[in-house]
Amino acid sequence: MKRTWKIGECCKGGIISVDITESEIILYLKDWDFSKGSTRQSNQSNAKVLEKISINLRIEWSDEVMMLNRIMGILNDWTTYFYADQITNWIKKKKATIGI
Repeated sequence: MKRTWKIGECCKGGIISVDITESEIILYLKDWDFSKGSTRQSNQSNAKVLEKISINLRIEWSDEVMMLNRIMGILNDWTTYFYADQITNWIKKKKATIGI
């Protein structure tokens, strides 16, 4: 399951993507590709990845509270609390949906 937030100036680089599998959550911080446009409707699928953080759900983070606190800390470094909270809530909802 993957989702991208085109946040813009309230985020380092402007874009955060999250990819959730059964075994890991991958957070991507991406740099906005202005050659494709500057609006939220622009295609940013090939935006340059500035930072990638992988969280192994089976080994590293068996405690959900610690995992969500770590994710929130990472996202707070990348963007504002508002967007970090929205993304973390989406992760919690999707984790429950796929049963991990």
